[in-house]
Amino acid sequence: MDYRDTIIRKVEKELNKGTGYIKYLLRSEHGEFHVDDETLLVPAYSFTEISDLVRREFEKNNPVRKVVPIGFRGERLVSDQKELEILATGSTGLIEYWVRPVSR
Repeated sequence: MDYRDTIIRKVEKELNKGTGYIKYLLRSEHGEFHVDDETLLVPAYSFTEISDLVRREFEKNNPVRKVVPIGFRGERLVSDQKELEILATGSTGLIEYWVRPVSR
């Protein structure tokens, strides 16, 4: 079963909120996708695959005008209305996404 459609629906819902948080834990045999107080056990997608899904959904409604690096661990995608912060901690298999209104 392909979990991508389920993940995309969950991501889309979370990104459309004023603020949101998404967490993905990569385990050796599966992934844990945490969103909106729910945990989905999914195949072990790579950080790149998950980030591509989240980023693509964010960019659908929020054209990115600037990308701000956050050290070597992440980046912040800034649109006119919202920003998406992505932070990865590879040693623990964790990648986190925060969406919030643009700070002015």
